[in-house]
Amino acid sequence: MAKKAWLAIAGVAAGASSAFALVILVEFYSDKVHPLSPESARSVEAVCAHVAAYPAWVLATVVPMWAATAFVAAWVAGTLGGRIPAGSHHQGPGA
Repeated sequence: MAKKAWLAIAGVAAGASSAFALVILVEFYSDKVHPLSPESARSVEAVCAHVAAYPAWVLATVVPMWAATAFVAAWVAGTLGGRIPAGSHHQGPGA
């Protein structure tokens, strides 16, 4: 029982770490293809204008990267932590 709990904790930690690392990589990519100008960092309005000016192709590449980040992080957590079948905690005696 304790081993399973530690595996679950390790899985969550590894999933969160992989999500953190992949988010950083996606943000580095985003900054390389559409960099923030120095004057944009001074006001909220300038940052909003910067985001509104994102080219469609940048969004078309970043959105799948975000989806892949979520998938990979969940997969890592589930693989290392052991998957618990959905609804298994609701099964009573004789189920």
